[in-house]
Amino acid sequence: MIEARVTFLLLTALLLAILVAIGVITLRKKSKQKLEEPKFRMLDDD
Repeated sequence: MIEARVTFLLLTALLLAILVAIGVITLRKKSKQKLEEPKFRMLDDD
């Protein structure tokens, strides 16, 4: 029973760490400009 709780706790902590890492990578200034670029390119006239 205790092993299941520890496994669940470790899995939850791992998923939280992955979520935070994705958020940090996405919100960096260099990355933000790269992610926003296609939006502005789509609005440009040909």
